Amino acid sequence: MKKLLSIIFLGLLLSGNANANDDIKIGMSAYEVKKILKAKGKKIYLYFPLKKTFKKQYAHGRNSLGEKVTYAFEFEGKKKLKLLGTKKTQEKYRLVKIFQSSLEPYDYYLNFSNIHIKDKTKLINQKNKIEKNLNKLAVENKRKSEELTQQKAIDQYLSGRKLDPVEGIWMFLETGTLQVTYKNNNEYICKTINSQTLRSGSEFCNVRGSNNSYSGSMLVSDGSRLNVTMSVFGNNRTDFLSGPKGSFSAQTKRLWPEDIDDHNAKYKTENDIKNEEKELALIVNDAKKTCGILGFEEGSEKFADCTLKLYTQKIDEMIADKQARNQQLILNQQANTTTQSSSGTNTTIIYDPVRDRQNQIDRGMKMLGGKCTLGVDC
Repeated sequence: MKKLLSIIFLGLLLSGNANANDDIKIGMSAYEVKKILKAKGKKIYLYFPLKKTFKKQYAHGRNSLGEKVTYAFEFEGKKKLKLLGTKKTQEKYRLVKIFQSSLEPYDYYLNFSNIHIKDKTKLINQKNKIEKNLNKLAVENKRKSEELTQQKAIDQYLSGRKLDPVEGIWMFLETGTLQVTYKNNNEYICKTINSQTLRSGSEFCNVRGSNNSYSGSMLVSDGSRLNVTMSVFGNNRTDFLSGPKGSFSAQTKRLWPEDIDDHNAKYKTENDIKNEEKELALIVNDAKKTCGILGFEEGSEKFADCTLKLYTQKIDEMIADKQARNQQLILNQQANTTTQSSSGTNTTIIYDPVRDRQNQIDRGMKMLGGKCTLGVDC
């Protein structure tokens, strides 16, 4: 008995959570439909859609929540009742059609034969108004779907791969405009993320190039397209624009990734790794060859000390060269623009010499000691 009561209670609970429209069936009276909707916290508004054609033979019902589902009722009986607000009247109207869209009712009533011109005109005007609003809504939804956010741009164009120097999320310092630059085949495309003058998601530049220099064209706020040359220095970029009316430059700062070297370190290709290993192997072999020429016997302690000293010296020279190039990048950045970190101090972190040197030494020691094989596990 308890089990039966539990099943009954569960059924009542589920029926209470069911969609109201699932409970409404063709043939129900307007009053019954009203009761079902009321139990779900909704109200139904009844009116006459064809006042001139069939006088009050048909009633139409919609609810207050603006749902697309509406109802058509037909009068049942001989004597026409004038009011729709009473229980007696509502019981005389039977549900004949359930509409699932806002335009469906107008097509239904307009297909009635001998429809009065006033009813027809009113229905057409109302239908046109709804169609206009729906078209406007569709355009707005399409526009919103095409809008870019910073995260959407990262996910769609930049994530999960090694990036070239010009790629990333950039901000024009003067205007605060956000944009994404990404590679598409052999060229780089700029798209607006947030701008006061350009539509979000719109393409406004395309350039070609490599390393720190790129050139192409850029669309500006007045609708003209200018020639552009981009110079990339770490996390800063200078766009030089020129056209018939003159030339000017715009400074941009990379917002993502904050450190492109750290980002790219996660996505080294097989060729990147092989090239690094070949470079280290050449240094190791040169060190061994030099120590052999100097008369040290291979395998001896003095030979090992000699090769380690020469190898370390070469790595230090490479690190010093990278530091010099890094310092030049910093000077170039300072000459073009001053960037501020969130704490208010100038920041340009491009290269970590201590970390790089230690990585090179560790890998070279494995090669010197015969603990790894080039191209396999070094």
